[in-house]
Amino acid sequence: MKTIDLHGKKHNEAIELVEDELLLASTKGDFNYKIITGQSKAMRNKIIEVCERWGFGYVIPGNNQGEINIQWNKL
Repeated sequence: MKTIDLHGKKHNEAIELVEDELLLASTKGDFNYKIITGQSKAMRNKIIEVCERWGFGYVIPGNNQGEINIQWNKL
């Protein structure tokens, strides 16, 4: 599982980074990412919007609201 830590990134920068990385990874096959958003609900919601826009599955662990696990399986 690859990790992207968004601490210290502005929202627009974080969205672009995550979107670019996930789209590139999706062209290569299956992937799993851990996105560390920190406790910012706004940041978490923006990353969720990216996942929903492109159809990437995601889970927010119940024990860590500052993380989003994203998975995609190429059919």
